[in-house]
Amino acid sequence: MSQQNHRVNISGILINNKMNNQYDNFLDALRDLKRKGYDQAIRLTPEGLYCPLTAQVFSPESVKIVEFHRFEGDSDVSDMAILYVIETSDNCKGVLIDAYGTYSNTILGDFLRQTKFKH
Repeated sequence: MSQQNHRVNISGILINNKMNNQYDNFLDALRDLKRKGYDQAIRLTPEGLYCPLTAQVFSPESVKIVEFHRFEGDSDVSDMAILYVIETSDNCKGVLIDAYGTYSNTILGDFLRQTKFKH
């Protein structure tokens, strides 16, 4: 797939992103990312992003968005999700899933707006 530069607004985050590693479906993305070492199910807590591997919670300054992938359901337009590929300052590598559009988590969006996008 050719590499294209896009300026994308995800959860209120404007990102200059190279769209060069898209997946056909959500499960293929999870499998491939796990193979690449992004195997932690990172989640948002009131204190920050939690990594199960290290049992640590990270502030936005300690988190980088490596890439992201948006998926839309075939039969239901409300079935949309964004898969964020995350790395932390202590090398926890994993994925974070959010709804896209109306059902997105605004608290997560606020958190991610404070993070950096890894170039």
